[in-house]
Parts: sequence; structure tokens; C-alpha cells
Amino acid sequence: MKYSEGYKYVTEEDISILVPPYLYNTVPTITHLYTCYADYQPFDDSGSKVMELLVKEGYAWDGPSGPVPDTKRNMFPSLIHDVWYQLIREHHMPMCTRVQSDRWFGELCKQSGTPKWLANGYVTVLNRCGEKYAREVKPILEMN
Repeated sequence: MKYSEGYKYVTEEDISILVPPYLYNTVPTITHLYTCYADYQPFDDSGSKVMELLVKEGYAWDGPSGPVPDTKRNMFPSLIHDVWYQLIREHHMPMCTRVQSDRWFGELCKQSGTPKWLANGYVTVLNRCGEKYAREVKPILEMN
């Protein structure tokens, strides 16, 4: 059996969110992406550029990291941020989107009730320390 460690939470439903334009404008033209955990279509029916990120039921993530506590107001932002970092690690998104995804995390935290000064502090830490996590791949463990 092969498995990975480090996950605390699993989504129990599909979760959809519109990606802010400042983030998807940095993404190369992609007509469609589908993985087992995320799906997005970067154009709406009229051909206008819009990106909706869909996190599939069953996606596992570790919750907020570093100085960000696991609270109700931080769970949704941490989910979306972890999905985006995973898209970067798996080369579905370019590394140049990382800092903008950190900004998005901060905005989602503020929308969820985190004080502005605290959300801005989280973003500062992510900007300084996040690159290694956008590159890091979790080891696959094996049980005999």
C-alpha cells in the first residue's frame, strides 16, 4: 500500500470559487484543466475570460500552516491556497502565480473575518517563506 502523510482535513462536498483576475491573468492560455482534485474552465460561455476553481469532494489538505491557526475563518482560505500550491507543484500553474495566490489567501482571510492587520501579516510570511512549499513534493511512503 502506498500513501502520503500530513493531511488533517477532507472536503465533504465540491467547493467552487471564482479566481480573481489578477491571478488568472498571469496564467498561460489553458483551454481546460482537470485533475482528480481540481477543475477549472478559464472562459465562460460567451468567451469572456473568467476562471472558476472547483475543488472536488474528497480533496485532502493539512489546514492552515505556519503561524496561521486552524480556525473556522482560516479553513476555507487555507484550502484554496493549498490547492493552488499543489497546482504549482504539479506544474499545472506556473511558479509566477505563487505570490499572487498568497495575496488571494490574505483577501480570503479578510472576507472570512480575519482582521486586516493579521491577514496582511500572514501574506508577508507566505511571500517570504512560501516558495519552498510550492516546490516541495510530499514523499510517498510504502507499507510492506
